[in-house]
Amino acid sequence: MINYNLRCHNGHEFDSWFQHSQAFETLQANQLIACPICDSKQIVRGLNCPNIAPNLNDTTAKNAREYAKQMRQKILNEFLNAGDNFADMARQYHQQWQNDGTALHQGLYGTIQLDEAVELHEEGIDIIPLPKNFLEPEN
Repeated sequence: MINYNLRCHNGHEFDSWFQHSQAFETLQANQLIACPICDSKQIVRGLNCPNIAPNLNDTTAKNAREYAKQMRQKILNEFLNAGDNFADMARQYHQQWQNDGTALHQGLYGTIQLDEAVELHEEGIDIIPLPKNFLEPEN
C-alpha cells in the first residue's frame, strides 16, 4: 500500500491509499478519484513525504485516530459485509434505486478488484476505497 497526498483543481488537499502507483494512475486516468470536499475529478499528486509515526501527544493525530476508530466501528456494526461479492451486490443496490427510487437502508462493504471498480464507475455506481486493513481490529 502507498499513501499519496492529492490535490484537486480547486486547491483542496487530501490523501488516499493505493495498492501501488499503477493503481493510482489507472484510477486517475479513469477519473475514479474524487475530491472529498468538492467532488472534482481533476486530481493530481502532491508532494509526498516519508511515513513518520506521529507524536502520541499530538492532538490532531489523536483526533484522526479516534475518528478512524469510530468510522471503523460504524461500518462493522451497521454495514453489510458483501465480501468478494461486493461488485454484484453494489449493482443490485444500484438497480433497485434505478427501478423504484428506493435504496436499501444498509451500507455495504467488501473487496473488489481494480477492474471491477472501473466497471462500477463506468456504470455510474460510486464507491469509496478504504485501506486494505482498515476494518481489521487495532493491535
